Amino acid sequence: MTTGGAGVSAAEAAPGGAAAGLSRRAAVAGVPGRRRGCHAVRIPLLGAAFAGGWVLFFVLGDSWWQLALAGGWAPVYGQIALVSRDLAHGRVFRGRRASGIGGRLCGNLGVGMSYGWWVETRPRPHAHRPREEFSAAGSPGLLVWARRQAGAAGRPPRRPSFPLRALEGCLLRVAGIRALRSPTLTCWGTEAVLLLAHLALYLCALFLVLSPGRALAFLLVHQGAFGVFLGCAFPPAHPAAPSPAPAGR
Repeated sequence: MTTGGAGVSAAEAAPGGAAAGLSRRAAVAGVPGRRRGCHAVRIPLLGAAFAGGWVLFFVLGDSWWQLALAGGWAPVYGQIALVSRDLAHGRVFRGRRASGIGGRLCGNLGVGMSYGWWVETRPRPHAHRPREEFSAAGSPGLLVWARRQAGAAGRPPRRPSFPLRALEGCLLRVAGIRALRSPTLTCWGTEAVLLLAHLALYLCALFLVLSPGRALAFLLVHQGAFGVFLGCAFPPAHPAAPSPAPAGR
């Protein structure tokens, strides 16, 4: 059944249906497609930058110069997280097994973000237009705007964005840990072991090489910059993005 002369189905005309229909059409058309050449260059470069960052971390030792490394290294972590997302979307490998192995190495072990959580939430945010029930990651985050809140919290609209984006990395990690309880999550044991391994190795490296004060400072700068990078990577539907006033909805 269609409505109007444009051949739009009734399902697509429903709230969120247009976005779902567009998502299906894009999938049929192969948009976005696999970019093997791009990832064949991108992934080794990120691996080299990731390993080089750790080498520089140990070379610098207990120094305040580590804060410069923390800020400059965060985009590398962010790009690795985006590679894990691309693997979850099937944009790198054709097979699920290869995507799962690569995604868990990049996401769970590399940056401490659950690959399985990306896979679980992938169909939801892209199947709906942005609205109160859906945040950027497919589940409520720190802020979920309601119409009655938009008028008051939306003034001034951009002030809460930056501090909340700094928390984005932590919020996505918490969402991944919570997803371990989901009965539909596959390979949850592997997911949990790799997440714990990342956390243990990361914190041990910080507190063994740096003094407690410098370790905490490194942690705040690194994770804050990592969160800002991810928050800027998903600005349109990000939960920290400003919501329009009720009259503008």
